[in-house]
Amino acid sequence: MIKLKFFISMSLLVLSISSYAQRKSDMDDSCLGQYRLAMDYYVNGDFERSLNSLDGYQACTNKETSDYLKLKSMILIVQEKEDEAKIYISSYVKTKFDNYYEENDPELFKDLVDEELESLANKSITSLSKSPEDIEVAPASVLVIKEEDFNKRGYLDIIDLLNDVPGFDISKIFATTYANVYQRGFRQDNTERTLVMIDGIEENDIWSNIAYLSRQYPLTNISSVEIIYGPASTIYGPRSFAGAINIVTKKPANLIKRKSDRDDPKLYLGVNGKITGASFGTQVAELNVAGSQKNFSFLLTGRLFDSDGHDMSNTSFFDYNPNDLNGLIYNEERMKSLSFKDNPATTVNELEVEMNRLGLKPGSPFYDYYEVNAGGTELKINPDSASSILNILKRRDLEKYNSKVNGSNVGFSGTNKHSYFGGKILFNDFEFGFRTWNVQQNFNYYQDLFTAGANNGSKWKPVNSTFYSKYNKRFEFISISNTLSYVVHGIEGNSKLVSYNSFYNLLDTNSSSSGLSVLNFLFPDSLVNGDKQGWKETFYFYKASQLRNDLKVNVVRDRFNAMLGIEVRQSMLQGDYLRYNTYAIEEERPDVYPQEIGTVNNQDEGSNSYSVLDIGLYSQISYQFIPEKLYFTAAGRLDNNKIRATGGFGTRFNPKLAMVYKLKDVVVKAIFSQGIQNPSQFTKFSTTGVRAANPNLSPEKIRNLEFVVQGVRKPNINWDASIFISRVNDAVALSTENGLRASYNNIGTYSIIGSQGNLMLRPFQNGISFYTNYSLTYSKEIDNSTSDGSIDVADIARFKANFGLNIPKTINQNQLNLNLRSNYVGQKLVGPGTTVPGNMGLDGSGKIPSYTIFNGSFMYSHNKIPSLRLQITVNNILNALYYSPGPRTANGDYINNYNGFVPYVPQESRNYRFSLILEI
Repeated sequence: MIKLKFFISMSLLVLSISSYAQRKSDMDDSCLGQYRLAMDYYVNGDFERSLNSLDGYQACTNKETSDYLKLKSMILIVQEKEDEAKIYISSYVKTKFDNYYEENDPELFKDLVDEELESLANKSITSLSKSPEDIEVAPASVLVIKEEDFNKRGYLDIIDLLNDVPGFDISKIFATTYANVYQRGFRQDNTERTLVMIDGIEENDIWSNIAYLSRQYPLTNISSVEIIYGPASTIYGPRSFAGAINIVTKKPANLIKRKSDRDDPKLYLGVNGKITGASFGTQVAELNVAGSQKNFSFLLTGRLFDSDGHDMSNTSFFDYNPNDLNGLIYNEERMKSLSFKDNPATTVNELEVEMNRLGLKPGSPFYDYYEVNAGGTELKINPDSASSILNILKRRDLEKYNSKVNGSNVGFSGTNKHSYFGGKILFNDFEFGFRTWNVQQNFNYYQDLFTAGANNGSKWKPVNSTFYSKYNKRFEFISISNTLSYVVHGIEGNSKLVSYNSFYNLLDTNSSSSGLSVLNFLFPDSLVNGDKQGWKETFYFYKASQLRNDLKVNVVRDRFNAMLGIEVRQSMLQGDYLRYNTYAIEEERPDVYPQEIGTVNNQDEGSNSYSVLDIGLYSQISYQFIPEKLYFTAAGRLDNNKIRATGGFGTRFNPKLAMVYKLKDVVVKAIFSQGIQNPSQFTKFSTTGVRAANPNLSPEKIRNLEFVVQGVRKPNINWDASIFISRVNDAVALSTENGLRASYNNIGTYSIIGSQGNLMLRPFQNGISFYTNYSLTYSKEIDNSTSDGSIDVADIARFKANFGLNIPKTINQNQLNLNLRSNYVGQKLVGPGTTVPGNMGLDGSGKIPSYTIFNGSFMYSHNKIPSLRLQITVNNILNALYYSPGPRTANGDYINNYNGFVPYVPQESRNYRFSLILEI
């Protein structure tokens, strides 16, 4: 109740400020006469009188309005006091959201406004409070990577970029999710606890909460990438747990070369694009087209990505060597225990019928391998023949494993195809846009004994479509913004896993093949009461949609900044995949579509469709106790989640408090934040043969305390360092309780302590720049309801560091740029004593070894053709052999975990990229 009163009081405070603003506006009307007189003097060229009248207007209103600041700066420009004019322009642009100048304004005024806007953009962040704010005093630990930087480094995708920043442990697994991104020491099954956005609109899959950070996003359309460290639930609700990544895309004006007459009625176009050819048969094409006419502009963007993928066929878990089957120990005791029985409730002797159908009679092959009881009602394995039968089963497994599947020989293949298409229209205070992408990746989660390669049909195809509108309007000191979005997420119906159903798997006591019959052993194609040995296909499908509206009001008055927002989401989600199982054949055939004929596992009641309603009220208040020196911020968000009529986590409140002190050259921040992570619909409801649903999961909770010290941003130096302490309660993990099927449960408590820092230097006038950053992370599970003691969180490097050097050079009319980068990643603990006890590590070492790699990129252009650039990038220059940890439980082996997840994944060897970049 206290939390609710606190939240309501903040809301009422915002409303009272708005009322006060209206009263002040009425008083300001009486001062307009002096402003109009100042404008008349300015138009007639009497600048001294104009300045006197303008100062009278300012004294009357007792504030520096946008009109006052604009006219003051224009008078100073005419008086050739440009440096003083810049001071007023800096204040002026902060009072407006858009439309900073008009047709008849002086060109120098327009240029200085543009210069100031660019300067503000370089040191601002939009994702922390859903509106631009100064990165230096923003109440969080934040990092912004600009287009200029990642272009020079030759990145191909977002994962390349994240590898070079602190605070992330990245496992590139080249599988369904391409890479798993763990922020600030919190490992999970997928990239689920970091919120990913494009222009503030969320990208995480609304059903699984997975952020598919793959290679579908066109980097040529990105102006910056903003990273928030620590929970941001006070703004974004129960999704931004470990942090957030906001991809800020370009506006049409970024592509269009400005003309001297900015209000020319003609339509001006701008185009940029990039074509890349790279190792592993990789081909990438990107194109962006923008147009602008007065107050109307648009931008269309697209990307196509096609690659044969990183070749991992030399790794034991991906070499598809049939001899690996010899390492499996088949369960002879289970084989002896199985039988085929007549059903006494029927008049037909089912055993006799099946034996006649299969020709199992005295003197026939295999007859002596079985024995029938005296009544002729039960058939079992002859114990004396058990060893012989096992040899037959192993031989048949080898034969079937080497067969052709879906038109190709079984083997490793990592082909993948991605596409992205999007656009936006800007008109006055409105923006309308869309984006749609699909990703086709292979199923390299599992070891090769269990799953076939992409060329054999194993593929995962997530799709994402987003439609949105934005409205932003800024008045004198009140701004209103509203974002409406509709998203459709899912996977296409031809997503499927091609898996090998060996006799070893069928005899496994943990196998879901509960209907196995003793007749299947020597008559594997009989399909008697159970599974069939050989390659099988499981098709998957889900589709989810969500309508979301986010309304926000912001009031800025002197030293006071208050924001109030309400967010509503209505979602229609599946509970579980629709699945359809069939058996693979040698030749390729048309895919089936599980959305038409698929079924849901283990569903006893209710439908597979869930209506979910989320309502969030959030507010943030900032006050400058000492103007532009000491800032205090208090924020809170109240969330209510309801699934159908009675489900959901109910109501939760999350607060945030921050104090920022800005000295001459140093800024000090102290931040406390709390957040929650609502387990996804997949986590709650999806099942397998060995995993049960748990719709009663509670949200995970995190409390984060952080101290940040950073330098005031300067052209030649920028630095920061932070220390944080996080505690996670009710962490969700897969566990088995009371001998029942495994399910996701709230079983863990984590303690994470860490530090990270950045340093960027431009020490010379010749443009040479240098950067370095580090991450230090101690991540422990200090409590688990299913085990005792404190253990390490797996797959998290204790120490990481990145280095980069950029050297530009002009030779005659040739523009050259050399960029060199290095990544050091410390060893990552796995296995017993960690949260992934089944992973024995590389060569049974209990760890994934540390590594250092070097990357370089060279860019060339000529002054006579400035719109065309050539870039050559070399990754892993020294051809180091290094590994990432495997996904999920990472417990695969060839002894007792036939269908386990691969324990480690080899990373790309030395590889090359050649890019042609066009900007016109």
